[in-house]
Amino acid sequence: MDEETHPFITVPYPVSCIDLCHCHNSSQEPSRTFSRIEIIHWRKEIELSIMPVDEFGREIPVYGAKRPPSPRYDLPVEEPRSYRSRRAPSESPPRRRSRPIERYVQEPMLCQFVWKDQVQRDQEDQGRGSEGESIVKQEKEQQPGPVKDEYKESYDEYRQRYCLNYVRQFFNEHMDDSWFRNRYSPLGRKRIVEQHLERASAEAQVVRRDLERDPELFMRCASLGSGIKERSAGLKRKHDDSKDMNVPTSHVLSFTNRVVRLMDIPPHVTENQLVTALLDHSSNPAIQIQVFSGSVRAQDETNPLYRDAFCVFESPEIKQDILSSIQKASVESEGHVPRKDDRKVLEFDVECSDPYGRLEVEDEAGGTVPHRKASIFIATGNLPQRVVVLSAAVSSKDRIAKDKEAACLMARALDLMHKIPNDCRLDNLIEPLAICSNEDILDVSIAYLRRVHLFSFYNGCVRSDNFADVLSGNHPTSTIHLRLKGADDILHKAKEGTAEGNGDIAKLTDGEESNSKATDLLVMRLDESIRKASEATKDWVTNDGFVNPTVDAEASEIEVLEKQTKTEWIDHHGVVDSDGRARCSFHFCRKLFKDMNFLEKHLRKKHSEFLKAEIAKCHDSYMMRAWDGEECRPVPSILVDCGSNFGLVPSQVVGSTSPIAEDPEPELWKKEEERRKRLTEQEAQRHQHRHRRLNDQNDHNDGPLSAPPPRRNNFVDVDDMKEEKVALSFENVEVPVQPPKKKKKKKKLL
Repeated sequence: MDEETHPFITVPYPVSCIDLCHCHNSSQEPSRTFSRIEIIHWRKEIELSIMPVDEFGREIPVYGAKRPPSPRYDLPVEEPRSYRSRRAPSESPPRRRSRPIERYVQEPMLCQFVWKDQVQRDQEDQGRGSEGESIVKQEKEQQPGPVKDEYKESYDEYRQRYCLNYVRQFFNEHMDDSWFRNRYSPLGRKRIVEQHLERASAEAQVVRRDLERDPELFMRCASLGSGIKERSAGLKRKHDDSKDMNVPTSHVLSFTNRVVRLMDIPPHVTENQLVTALLDHSSNPAIQIQVFSGSVRAQDETNPLYRDAFCVFESPEIKQDILSSIQKASVESEGHVPRKDDRKVLEFDVECSDPYGRLEVEDEAGGTVPHRKASIFIATGNLPQRVVVLSAAVSSKDRIAKDKEAACLMARALDLMHKIPNDCRLDNLIEPLAICSNEDILDVSIAYLRRVHLFSFYNGCVRSDNFADVLSGNHPTSTIHLRLKGADDILHKAKEGTAEGNGDIAKLTDGEESNSKATDLLVMRLDESIRKASEATKDWVTNDGFVNPTVDAEASEIEVLEKQTKTEWIDHHGVVDSDGRARCSFHFCRKLFKDMNFLEKHLRKKHSEFLKAEIAKCHDSYMMRAWDGEECRPVPSILVDCGSNFGLVPSQVVGSTSPIAEDPEPELWKKEEERRKRLTEQEAQRHQHRHRRLNDQNDHNDGPLSAPPPRRNNFVDVDDMKEEKVALSFENVEVPVQPPKKKKKKKKLL
């Protein structure tokens, strides 16, 4: 019976696997009809499940009635053809670790040369061999100009399509991550600013209490004029100056002693999940923990999109309690107790199966969310504080009065911008200090700017909106700048100094000119930054919103949408019976309540994670709009396949409406040609020098045609044995006489 002509075949039912194999040749009357597709499917199952039989028809179990083992991973595996190489792909061992971009794209982008070669091979594989098309192809090959332009235009379209798909896939992968929403959601940005304003107000209140408690102590600890620079004779210091100098404690943030650093946080881990994991190690789960996340490291080759975060606890005792619990859990997991456990970094697990905390699927099909955990590292030590000493020109006392006025102006504008309470603003704090010197008021103002507004006065007059970046040392505000002690005396000696001897006068003059130029450059740079910051104070004062008017308006729209979504979600997840009772519509719950009010409380308390996920959909369109309008996105660099000569080369994706990545292969070929040209020139110079040296040796000889002296060969062949006769004479040989041996006394036996 032919399967093509007879699409159905009948076999007796029930039937075994062996009977099904012999059913085609059987002469029995079938009792059930099976389709051709079922027969093919069963045949595949038979090939996988049937066992060999002996001469009596009994099945012989193979490998314990289990499927035979899979082939080893190190055996050669036939791979499909690759177009990576210009000639042939290189044979390299399989990679054990995937690259970061493989999460978003399956293959690297091709350079123009490799892409053109692949297009030509694809056209050949498609079998376009008609005479008309071949003639047209030959005519196009005879005209290299238009073909090159056509390829170039098509390659630009290919690059744009590749980069656009890469950017969209990145958005879909991270749209639920907390760091992504805080950056692109208007409401998320507004909440981050509110958190920053709350921290600034709390810090201003701490500064006010410290000044009211002991003003003299606060000013003494805020003094910046005690910086000392140690200079060695041409040797570079191997240690940091901050370890040798006392840190002005009035410039240090107030809650540094109750903050811990979390390192290498994956992008899919949210701040709420970090807080939940830390509360699991606390003896009091009702405490409050604030988490400040730093900027993601998009271009990090090892762990892209990873970030650091800082957790602020209510007191140092709570911090120590949680660290002790994490340390104890770490020791128990290792299985042994060390004699002295003084590790500076601990590790704990964070549950991150779902960004909203969902454990079951909402669909009727049911199911659970895949379990997922992440390991986070936590530092147990105190945060280091970096201190740098300024130059003598910037530390001069002639600048004190001018810098004080500028610092007070900036603090006054930032107080209005950040809505600091009136009793905690700088003008009210320095009012009792009117009798103090300008230097003391300047130091207090700089400390207030750094602690409250995260503003660096001596390092470019810049401020930070990310508190975690300041604590991690990734911002100029992280550094405390001290003025050089005795700066005026140093400047006076530098101007009036004289050199000893006439030979050192010119050197000293040149050195003074270079030092004066460098000093003038530092002063000009500081003056320029102060001028720009003073001009920006007008915008700071007039800023009434949180971020900007556009973002604030969009945030208000999202808040309205969230309220509507809550109401609609509660209505859709409740079923009201005829008697007025309400039932939860989740397939894994189905609880019955007295009325809709009790059901609403149940949904908000027991199923709040599903409500959060539904509310998050209100941000998607606004986030997509902000994502499409950004010029430089925080995405890892893509890999461009530049053939076997250069391999995979990273290239950054830039552009707002039409993202694109540059083709690095032409620039690499240009550098390679320059390198080869440079090597050729060096080889030609060596050859010319060698030829010139031989000519010089010929000129020193007797005649122009004299041959060069023969080259001496000092090689001695040890295997070439030669017979040599040596005459031995013993006439004048004196044989030394050995001295007589001393007699040893025998010991008498007692």
